[in-house]
Amino acid sequence: MDWNLLRTLCAVSGASGEEGSVREILREKLRGGNIAVREDALGNLLVEKKGKAPARTRLLLAAHMDAPGLMVTQITEDGFLKVESVGRLYEESLCGCTVKIDGISGVIGEKPVHLMDAAERAKPVPLDQLTIDIGASSKEEAEKYVSVGKIVSLDSSFTVQHNMVCGRALESRAACAILLEYLLSDLPYDVTAAFCALGHTGFLGAKTAAYTLRPQAVLSLSALESDTKENACKLGKGPAVLLMDKGAIYDRVYLSWALDQAKRLEIPVQTVRPQTAQTDASQAHSALAGCRAAAIGIPCRYIGGPAEMMTHSDVEYAGKLLAAVAEQIAGASAV
Repeated sequence: MDWNLLRTLCAVSGASGEEGSVREILREKLRGGNIAVREDALGNLLVEKKGKAPARTRLLLAAHMDAPGLMVTQITEDGFLKVESVGRLYEESLCGCTVKIDGISGVIGEKPVHLMDAAERAKPVPLDQLTIDIGASSKEEAEKYVSVGKIVSLDSSFTVQHNMVCGRALESRAACAILLEYLLSDLPYDVTAAFCALGHTGFLGAKTAAYTLRPQAVLSLSALESDTKENACKLGKGPAVLLMDKGAIYDRVYLSWALDQAKRLEIPVQTVRPQTAQTDASQAHSALAGCRAAAIGIPCRYIGGPAEMMTHSDVEYAGKLLAAVAEQIAGASAV
C-alpha cells in the first residue's frame, strides 16, 4: 500500500454529493495506459482497463469515494451554523470536532457543560442542538464565508504508526486506494471498475454504475465496522468476506473461492454477517437483470467518527485478496 497516496485521499473532504476532489485525484492517477475513464451524471468515476486477455465473466469492481458529513441548514442571528447529517455520523463524537467548509475552519459546539443540568449531562447532545462556530459575531458576518446548503467535512490528521493507520474518511479512501493500485497493475483479464458517489446516502452511485456498465458479476471493497463483540469483525484479524447483509445474500461459489484464495495466499480472513450494513455490491447486484455478487470488508473502528482506524496488515491483505478473487471471477465462465 502506498500510504502517501492514502494520506492524499484522506486529506480532501469528499463528503457525499461533493466527491469531486477525490474523483480528480483518482482521475489523474489513472491517466495513460490501457485505461478508459469517464464520469457519469451522478459523479461516479467509471473505469475500463484492458488486461492480458478478455474476461470470461464481465466483472465490476466497486468502492465508494464519499464520507459522511454535514450540511448547513441555517445561520443564526449570532453567527452560528445549524446543520443536519449527510450520511451516518455518531452524534456522541461530534462535540469539539474541528470541521472545514470550503476551506473555512470551524468547531462543533454545544451548551457549556457547567450550564447543563444532570439529565443533559447524562446523554449525548442531539445534532439539532449542536452548532458550528466559525468565529463570526453575527449572521451578516457568517454569510460572507458560508451559505445554507454548504457541505461540512470533519477535519482530523492522518497518522501512520506501528501497525495502525488513523484518519478521517479512512473507511472509503482505503478501499479507493487499494482499487486504484490494482487497476494500475498488470491485469490478467479485462476489468471494469466504479469509484462510486453517494455511498453514504443509499449507495446510489453503485446502482447507476451497474446500469451503465452491465456487469455479470460485482465485487465490492469497503470498510466494515470492527467491534469487540462475539462474532463481530475484529481489527487486525484480516479482511472479512461477507456472508449476507441488509441488501444481499452473497454468492456462495464466490464466497468459497475467496476463502480458498485466502488459504492459498496465507491471508487471515474473517467471515461475517453485518446486522445493518450494506455495500456497493449489494446495490449493484440488483440492477437490471441482476448479477452475482461478493463483498470484501476491511475492519475499521469508529466509522462515521472524526477519525477512523485500521491496521496496516488488514489493508495490505485486503488488497491481495481483492486481486486474487477478481482474477478468479474474471477468468471463470459466467453463469
